Formats: sequence, C-alpha cells, structure tokens
Amino acid sequence: MTRGDTSLAEKRVYDAAAGTTDLYVTSGTGVVRVTVSGDAIGEFGLVSRETARDVSVLRGQTNQNHVGSQVGVATDRDVVVAATDGAFEPTATGFGPAEAVSTDGSDLIAGGADGRIARLPDANPTAEWTRLGTADDVRALSGPLVATAAGISRITSAGVEHAGLSDVTDIDTSGVPIAATQEGLYRLGNGWMRLLEGQFSVVATDGNEHGRVSGEDTDGEPQTLAHSGSDWETGWTDRQLPDDRSPVALSYGRGFVAAATANGVVCVDTGEGWRCRSVGIGDVTGLAVVNRE
Repeated sequence: MTRGDTSLAEKRVYDAAAGTTDLYVTSGTGVVRVTVSGDAIGEFGLVSRETARDVSVLRGQTNQNHVGSQVGVATDRDVVVAATDGAFEPTATGFGPAEAVSTDGSDLIAGGADGRIARLPDANPTAEWTRLGTADDVRALSGPLVATAAGISRITSAGVEHAGLSDVTDIDTSGVPIAATQEGLYRLGNGWMRLLEGQFSVVATDGNEHGRVSGEDTDGEPQTLAHSGSDWETGWTDRQLPDDRSPVALSYGRGFVAAATANGVVCVDTGEGWRCRSVGIGDVTGLAVVNRE
C-alpha cells in the first residue's frame, strides 16, 4: 500500500495527537521493546532473553486508550508479569510454561501447551492460579474466548466449553468477537457468521468499526485487509504490507495499527500507509501496544 491510500473513514481513527507508545514484541529470541511516536519507529532493544510465546497488556491497569503499567508474557518457563514504566523486571507467577496470555476484566488468563486454562486474580503474581479447564492446542486467547485447533472455547462459570467453529488461529474480543480461521473470517452474532472466505491467521480490531486481518485469499495469495464502517460484511480494502510481507501479529494502539512479521519486521500505520523497520529478531510470536501517559 502506498502512503495516502487510507479511506477518510479510517483516518478518523487517527485524529488523536500522536503520543509516545511502546510495542512489546515476543519471539524465540526474547522480548523486544520498540518505541513509536506517530508512524516513526524509534529506539528498540531486547528487554528479556527468555523464549516468549505471547504478550498482553494487563487490562486491569489500563483505560480505553490502552495506557497501562504492566504486561503479562507467556514464556517457555512461566507466565511473567512486568512493569512497563521503567526497567523490564519480570516476576514469575507459578503457572509454568505457557502458549498464550490475555486478560478477562482485571484477571490474567493463561493457556499452557498441556491444554490447561487458568485465571490469576487481578494479575497478582502472589495470588494462586485457578484452574478453569482444558482446551487442546491453544493458539490464542482474548477475554473469555480461547482459539484452538478444535474451534472456539468459552470460559464460563462451569469451566471451558466448546463454542463453535473449527481450526481457529486467532480471536479478538475488543468489541464483538471476530475469529480468524482456516475456513474464513467470522463475527459472532446470531451464531458465528462468515464475513470473508480464505485462510486467515491473525485478526485485530479497535473495539468499534475498524479492523485488520491477514492470511491467504481463496487462491492462496497473501492478503492483509482493513475494515471501516458498521457493516462488517462489506467495507474491506487491501492494506498489504510492503514487499508482500505477512504479519504474524496485529494490534491497535492509540492512533495507529501495528504489525509484526515472523522475521522481526515491525510496521506502523497511522492512516497514511505502512512504515516498517527490522528490529533484529526472528521467530516472532506476539505483539502488544502500551501507550504512555
């Protein structure tokens, strides 16, 4: 996409004055923190050398603009919690090796390679994890929903229950839940309703009328699409990354969308097109946006 190709509707998302933002990128190398201001990608550095699978802003410590003071990180050793307002000093929580993390209200949710799903009250590292149930092949978490090879599972008071679909690769519950699957893109309404055909791998929304999704179209060609408007069955336009890169993670921040590729290229779009920079890592697995006060 060339700069200037963004619709007027989507540009309204980016009207807020640009502030300084940190991106936390997880990878096989560790965790990299990247400073962003507007669409300028600035300093970056490795803040943890532990193999990391996923990262989430702790929503109990945020407002609607994703201003936060902590992140939760799923690593090969444990789920850790770290402050974002200074040196990155992770605190172990005792969950054990994890594949995915998210938040549900103020609580931290984690999924392990063994299928275990558990909740940490108030994301407090000194609290005890509560086992909620199991879900095989956990791929992503968002709020009370779990994306797995078998479909969507929902965390309820009774445990973890199957909630439809199959072969789900990613889920976003910022607004109405949207799921990326190997059979299409789906939005939860009166059941799961298919929005797009294709094989999709990652999805992100801003909780309102805008979203990004990436995967392959019905011909097997890579595609990254953007959505604007109240009708989610229409309003999709091409927003392919430069050089046909494919993101493995997408996330909305205050005034921009961020993407990260498997080989460590971070891209930012403030409404005028993507700007990208390599941050020197490989095997990227996750991305979270933390806006500074």
